[in-house]
Amino acid sequence: MRQIRYGIVVLVGIVVLAQLVPYGRTHSNPPVGREPAWDRPRTRELFFRACKDCHSNETRWPWYSSIAPASWLVTRDVEEGREHFNVSEWGRDENHGDEAAENVREGEMPPWFYLPAHPEARLSQREQQELLTGLIATFGEKETAGRKRTAHDEHGSVTDRGRDAVVAGGVAGGVAVGVVKVGVPAGVGRRNSERTRWWIRSPWNRKSGSG
Repeated sequence: MRQIRYGIVVLVGIVVLAQLVPYGRTHSNPPVGREPAWDRPRTRELFFRACKDCHSNETRWPWYSSIAPASWLVTRDVEEGREHFNVSEWGRDENHGDEAAENVREGEMPPWFYLPAHPEARLSQREQQELLTGLIATFGEKETAGRKRTAHDEHGSVTDRGRDAVVAGGVAGGVAVGVVKVGVPAGVGRRNSERTRWWIRSPWNRKSGSG
């Protein structure tokens, strides 16, 4: 019991000290500039329900975004989300709207850990398909290397990626580079869904490994 009390005191002390870190305490919503030309109002409605907090300048900052360490995570997610894709700053360079449909299809947007505190962002299967179709119509879709498109993909079904292996290779400056990616069923985040094997061969070295 004494050890438990000691552990609680230490934990509380760490949380208190974490509040002294300035990062994550300042929340800002920059001015809203030009939005993309949405294909229809319904697409914008679904996007703003599920994605606007990290991909627009109209973020709703919840109460826990002012308490470390949660504030660090929320601030980081918003900063990274806006930097990669921001519908409030359409027309700028490096705005990757063409990756939005793939992220929705793979279950990466909105992320699973966002949903418990934001139940309004939990879309039904029909709403997900509506959003997916609207995102493709609005932003287009970036072709993903190693992903085989099928008719099932456009209906939110399991894709054929789990049965496909794609080999990409190239030769530059006398160095041969090859990549093999093995996919898994849709619905699993891309960061965890692909096992990549790589090798480099050149006249000077030979190395192999797995990532």
